Amino acid sequence: MVGMTVSLVMFISGVTLAMHSSDVGKGALSGDHIYTNPVLGMRINLPEHWEFFTPEMQSRFGLTPSPPRPADPNCKGPFCNEDIDIAFISVPGTRPIGTIFLAGWKLPKEYLTSKNRIPLLTLAKQMTLGSMEHSSLKPISGLIPIRLGKAPAYRLTALNPKSQSKVFGYVAETHDHIFLLTVTPYPMSKAADTLQQSIESMALAYP
Repeated sequence: MVGMTVSLVMFISGVTLAMHSSDVGKGALSGDHIYTNPVLGMRINLPEHWEFFTPEMQSRFGLTPSPPRPADPNCKGPFCNEDIDIAFISVPGTRPIGTIFLAGWKLPKEYLTSKNRIPLLTLAKQMTLGSMEHSSLKPISGLIPIRLGKAPAYRLTALNPKSQSKVFGYVAETHDHIFLLTVTPYPMSKAADTLQQSIESMALAYP
């Protein structure tokens, strides 16, 4: 089930099956259900019990974690400075809930000026819909404007046709970062709605 679930979270190629964040960018889990990330000004109170989905755990589940990607000196655009790349999984042996992947990029200074700033909707389309052409996921909603904490955000809901599993992708900008949060509840999980509510009631700083 985990292997199938993890395969659903790949909205974009930048989201990998590994954690390559700095200690600060990784954030922290308190009491196995409260996630905080000071880089993003994020705090999420998750349902039930969670842990970081480390590369070692991924290997035990039959996955192949990706190696750290070296910085490309020739990279241009808003997605060159990825400094947050982490994953969570509901603790095995407890009530299964799902997986969460979080990827974040520090925006270059030139993209933070009013002259060069890219609209959040444009970035959200690129990070979700624009990357699903090579995926089995099928969008079942457009990009819905919502708020995550104090920040404007967009949510896309997709469906895996084979498993009928839903995947939720959230894009927001905060603290000079753009991030993608991909949430995949386990099929038939009774906590799926609770997980979505927990994500959408997060505390998130802005700007």
